[in-house]
Amino acid sequence: MSAALTQTPSELSQLSDTLLVELSVSGSMAAFAELHRRLSPIVYRRLARLLGGSSEVDDVVQEVFLQLHLSMPRYDATRPLVNWLQRITRNVAFSHLRKRPSALDPLGIEMLGAGPDEWRRLSSRDKLRALDAVLQQLSPDARDNFIMFAIEGMTLAEIADQTGEPLNTIAARVRRARERMMLALRQRDAGLDSSELEP
Repeated sequence: MSAALTQTPSELSQLSDTLLVELSVSGSMAAFAELHRRLSPIVYRRLARLLGGSSEVDDVVQEVFLQLHLSMPRYDATRPLVNWLQRITRNVAFSHLRKRPSALDPLGIEMLGAGPDEWRRLSSRDKLRALDAVLQQLSPDARDNFIMFAIEGMTLAEIADQTGEPLNTIAARVRRARERMMLALRQRDAGLDSSELEP
C-alpha cells in the first residue's frame, strides 16, 4: 500500500472512488484531494440549492468534506460513494439550516405578487428568485426531495435509496411541494397577494 501512497495526481485521477477512499483511510492526502476535486462540484450544486445560494455555501462544502474524511473508515464499499456523500451533504446542510435564523426572501415573495405584465418584464433570474422564495418556505426535507426530483431529475425510487427514507414519504413530500409551487403560480396569475399563500 505504501507504493500506492506515492502515486501522481494523474495516476490518482484514473482510480475508482472506492480505491481513493481506501488510500485516503491509509493516510494519502493526495487521494483525498482527488476525491475533493472530483466530488466538490456535486456537493456545491446540492448545497447551493438547499441553502438558497447563500454566501455560506463554500464554508459548508468544506464542512461536508471534513465529515467525509472523518467517517471514511465506516464507508461501505459495496454502495456508491456519491450516494453516501449525498447523505452526508444533506445532514450537514440540514444541521446548518437548523442553526440559521428563519428568514424569507421578501423581494422574491413580492415578485410573486407581480401582475402578468410585470411578471413578463422580470428577468429569468428574478423569476427563479421568486420561485426559490416559495421553496425556502418548505421544510428542508421537502425542499431537498423536490429539488432532487424536479431539478436533478432523479426518480422517487432513487431519492428513497439515496436518503434511506420510505418511498411513500418521498412521494408525499414531492407532491406537497409541487402543489405549493403550483398554488403560488396560480395565485400570482390571479393577482393575489403572496402573503395569502396557503400552507
